[in-house]
Amino acid sequence: MEKSTEKNGRVPGSRSGKGGTEAADVTSELKERGEQMLQQARTAVTDFSERLDLKGRVESNPIGMVAAALGIGYVLGGGLFTRFTGSLFRLGVRLAVIPAVKYALVDRATEMLRGSGETAATETPRY
Repeated sequence: MEKSTEKNGRVPGSRSGKGGTEAADVTSELKERGEQMLQQARTAVTDFSERLDLKGRVESNPIGMVAAALGIGYVLGGGLFTRFTGSLFRLGVRLAVIPAVKYALVDRATEMLRGSGETAATETPRY
């Protein structure tokens, strides 16, 4: 029996004149490699998840994990080097620095007042 051919002389379903065995071999090899890569990726994700104990962390602190996920998404989404992030950073620095400066000034003023009160009591007035 003779195989039917298309207008160009090829046998339907084959890429070359050899009947398509090379294409089938390449396809099966690519499929095996893909399955191996998928299995390796699944194993890596499972190992990573076990090391981080994500389920335990989510159960113990769900709000913190949601905040961490939002932060990671913001950074990965390209929000790190924007004007908004710069404004937030400046605000954060101000909010962190102002109390520190305030306490340092209050401590220094307290030391000065204590020091001047002690020296004033021990000094004799000059007439």
